[in-house]
Amino acid sequence: MPSFPDAITAGHLRRRDSPRLGTRGPNRQRCAACGFILAIAMMTFVPATAPAQPNAAESAEATSAAPPVQALVGDWNGDGVDTIGLYERATGKFFLRNSNSPGAADIVFEFGAAGATIVAVTGDWNGDGVDTIGVVDTSTGVWVLKNTNAAGAADVAFTYSPGGTRPLVGDWDGSGTETPGFYNAATGQFFLRNSNSAGSADLVFTFGGTGSLRPVTGDWNADTVDTIGVVDATAGTRSLRNSNSGGAADIAFVFGAGMVPVSGDWNGDGIATAGAFSPATSTFYLRNSNSSGNADIVLTLFGPIIFVDGFDPAT
Repeated sequence: MPSFPDAITAGHLRRRDSPRLGTRGPNRQRCAACGFILAIAMMTFVPATAPAQPNAAESAEATSAAPPVQALVGDWNGDGVDTIGLYERATGKFFLRNSNSPGAADIVFEFGAAGATIVAVTGDWNGDGVDTIGVVDTSTGVWVLKNTNAAGAADVAFTYSPGGTRPLVGDWDGSGTETPGFYNAATGQFFLRNSNSAGSADLVFTFGGTGSLRPVTGDWNADTVDTIGVVDATAGTRSLRNSNSGGAADIAFVFGAGMVPVSGDWNGDGIATAGAFSPATSTFYLRNSNSSGNADIVLTLFGPIIFVDGFDPAT
């Protein structure tokens, strides 16, 4: 079975000329669309002294292979701020939240195939300033993308898998649309393509070494071009590059040791910064700068059925 990421990071374009600047218990509600009980998200803001690290049990779960939920990041409503979401692999359901604030998922729907080889992706596929979803079958390299955050037929479908094992998304050329890529951890190679279509990679390069590294993408310097990075999820060491090429890291720091790395523009300043996700508790840790330190926001989003009757990621 091919390897695949536990989180998709959104490298969201912030064009100056674009609309995109820059507990359980009684708190449950019935979701008519998906037909099961959802736990209302209990999200809590914490001051900068909040811990950026999970406890030992969370760390062990976060670094295990293929937890049943995948963290998502995207600007689901085009307001210029990236917010969080979850994808439930077994059912193909998406749970998206429009603000990094207390409350339940604002959007819940099912799209595409489900299963162990399916990975969710997020991006602005058509340049309208809104991030939407898609799925990639890592066993075949088939990408199926949707231009709205709703159930229905795919708007774009193509095959792209040039030797990588972890799908990526980013605006690699500053065109205003986000397009596919792959990362091969065994070789440290990135394969990036500038259109949502079948074909060969437009950019191929090696960055950050090899091994158990996980890729991240984002606009680290607000130049409207998304670039890459790698994270040692165990140690939390992040190495970010301001161009899509080989070479030394432009930014290096430690954040979120033992957790699944994510990235996004949490405050709408045009710069994607660090985040981390603990699948054991469905908790996100978000930081507003690419530097070591404590999380600026800590929040928990419940939604998938595995979190309704207890934090059992194997259920």
